[in-house]
Amino acid sequence: MNSPESGALLIDTPPFRDRLLYIQSLTDQLSELHYYPQRLKLLNITTKEEKAVTPDFQNIISPTISPTGKIAFIGLYSKSESENVYNIYILKDSI
Repeated sequence: MNSPESGALLIDTPPFRDRLLYIQSLTDQLSELHYYPQRLKLLNITTKEEKAVTPDFQNIISPTISPTGKIAFIGLYSKSESENVYNIYILKDSI
């Protein structure tokens, strides 16, 4: 899905209870490193409230929600073109 209000959305994770985790690519914010910033967002399907659960990353891969509600993903968060290190992130207070 792609719209001017939301950017490009990628839903790659099955729902967890009443929550849906997705990647939002900010297509209107081409950075100085020539990529579209991505962030993970969590949508409560019941209340229709959404919140960003990560800051902007250069690339987010394999987001998932564990059975206990922890969010994990692989992310590239670099400050320059010479720093391209992917890390595994587990969010402490996810859901």
